[in-house]
This record gives sequence, structure tokens and C-alpha cells, in this order.
Amino acid sequence: MTDDTNIDLHKKTLLEASKPLRLVGIWPTNQSTSRDIRFFIVITYYSIFVFMEYCDLIAVFGNLDLMILNLLETIFHTIMLIRLYMVKFNKLVLKVIKDIAENKYDFDLSEEEKKIYTQCHTQGVSSYKIVMQSIITGVTAWYLTPVTNYVISRMKNESSVLIYPYRIPIFFNVTSFEKIVAIYICEMGINYFPVCYGGTCNMIGTAVNNVCCQLTVLTYRVENLNKFINEKHEYSIFHHFCESHLRIIQLTQNIDRAFHLAFLNELLLLTILISLIIYSIILHFDEVEIVDLISSSACALLLISIIGLNCTMSQNLIDKSTELHNAYWNAYRSDIPVSYQKLLIIPMICSQVPLYLTAGQFYIYSLPNFVNILKTSMAYASMLRTVNA
Repeated sequence: MTDDTNIDLHKKTLLEASKPLRLVGIWPTNQSTSRDIRFFIVITYYSIFVFMEYCDLIAVFGNLDLMILNLLETIFHTIMLIRLYMVKFNKLVLKVIKDIAENKYDFDLSEEEKKIYTQCHTQGVSSYKIVMQSIITGVTAWYLTPVTNYVISRMKNESSVLIYPYRIPIFFNVTSFEKIVAIYICEMGINYFPVCYGGTCNMIGTAVNNVCCQLTVLTYRVENLNKFINEKHEYSIFHHFCESHLRIIQLTQNIDRAFHLAFLNELLLLTILISLIIYSIILHFDEVEIVDLISSSACALLLISIIGLNCTMSQNLIDKSTELHNAYWNAYRSDIPVSYQKLLIIPMICSQVPLYLTAGQFYIYSLPNFVNILKTSMAYASMLRTVNA
């Protein structure tokens, strides 16, 4: 009987990632009327907010500086809104969640394999914690920047007006301090949606890490082929290799099919958004307040970490699947029986193309491409600076 102790690690991680999404009814499993009502209320509130941001964009159209300030918020909230809709209604996302929940091996894990599995899982979880911390830091810094600037000005006995954190058109007079505080309270709920977005990032990360752990264990088995050949019949061993590898390929394809459109949307919009933040920092560097500089830098770090997470997940898949391919080639040596050499050909062919995640099923995420994305953002920022010179 299979030991599920290590396999349950991913189920526990998935449960933690789903908590903010379950609270507002976005999580696609275990649907109920109360959760659907919560989702309807929450998503209506957020959709109206994003619509009002676009109304403000139309109102300031033609003023480059105000358009940039609007787009910094509008693009980010658009990305999150699309991701949340996709998690709720995309049946392929539900399939990915079920793949994790129903995941089980068809063999017992040895003590060494349990150790390898746990180590691989721990490495994956650490990167997702960094992303969640970046999201909380970036959103909090952005939301509290106007308040911080207002407090500093008042401490210096300077005249100052408290502005509301997110740019939406207001249809009544907001000169009074009490009304601005009321707007702050109404917009406070917006800060929860980035946390939900972080939950979806952790969900994808858990699914990818599950695949990487299985690849690591399978690679260990191939590297120790002689040990397992002595224990089992040759055909059962290679049948297990092929079956496990095909299951891993299927899991990766399910993840990519579920999220490749979201990845494409984020690749395009986040590249633009990073360039806008960099341009804004460069444009106002001499006159910007230190609080605004810290806030903008924190937001830029948040956006870069989101792109970096996608590229890191895909790079892990590429590295782990390449290690498996190399293990097959190393096992194909002259000191094993000819029958074993013939049986190794099929898994060697299957492992020739590494596994990866894509944006739109044509742009492969990887660490080299992550550098290219940052270069593109810097090029856009340079172009904006030239145009506005």
C-alpha cells in the first residue's frame, strides 16, 4: 500500500492557498448557494470598481502623466479580475485542482524517496511565500502612501489634502476630510483581491511543484535502475517508468491548457505595467517624495516577482525533465542487458522535449526569457521617456 504522508503535503499546501478564495466564494470546488451569493456580491463590487477606473482613464485621456498614474492601477486590477473569473468558471482549472487532490503513486516510496520528495516540496513552497509577502507589502505600501504623505505634511505644519488611494471618478464634492475617509473605507475591500490573486499563484505553484516532485522521484528511480531491476521483473519496471512519465506529461499539459491564456494576458499587461512604473520613477525622481518612491519600488518589485514566479515554475519543470532525460541516457549503457537497452528507448524518446509552461501556448516561460521580459520593459520605459522629452 502506498504511503500517502508525503503526497498529502501538496494537498495541505493547496488547502492553505484556497483559504482566501473560499472565504469569498471564488474557489471552484464544493459549490453551494451561500458561496455563490458571496461570489456574486464580491465580484460585482470589484467589477464596478474596475469599470470606474476605466471611466477615470477616459476622463484623463490626453494627459500622459495622469493616464500613466491611472494605468498603474487599472492594468493591475484588470489582471486580477480576469484571473479570478478564470479560476471560478474555467473547468480546466477544476481539473488541475482535482489532479492534486486525487494524486497518488502506484508504488511505495522508500525512505530516501520520501526525503527527496519532502526536500523538493519545501524548496517550492518557499518561493510562493516570497510572492505572497511581496503582494501584501506592495498593496499595503500603495494603499497607505497618501495617508503617509498627509501625516508627514501635517507634522511639518504644511498644508496638505488627503487624496483617496485608488483613482476612480467621484460624483460628489470630496473636499471634506470626513468624505475622503469614507472613500478610504469603501476602497479598503479592494486590498483583499490581491491576496486572492496570491492564492491563485500558490495554487498554480502547488500544481507545478507536485509535477516537479514526481519528476525528481522518477529520476532517482532511473538513476538507481540496477537496484530496482534486481527486485522486480524488467517489464514491470519499464512499464512503471513509461506510465509514470506519461502521467506527469498529462498533468503538465493540464496546467498549461488551464492557464496559458491567463499567462499570456499577464505577460503582455505586466510588461507594460512594469515599464510604466519605471518611467514614472525616472520622470519624477528629482521631485518625488521618499514615501512615493518606496511605494512605487515596492509595486515594481511585486510585479516583477509575479512574472519571475511564472518563469521560475516553468524553469523548474524544464530542469527536472531535463534531469530525467539525462538519467535515461546515463542508464543506457553497455553493462545492462540488451533487452533493457531496447526498453529504455521509448522513455528516452518521450523525455527528449522538456516540460514547460507557456503564455498562449507559444511563448515559453524560462529564466532567460524572464531577463528578456525585463529588457523589454526597460525598452518601453526608454521609449516613453524619449516621446515625452
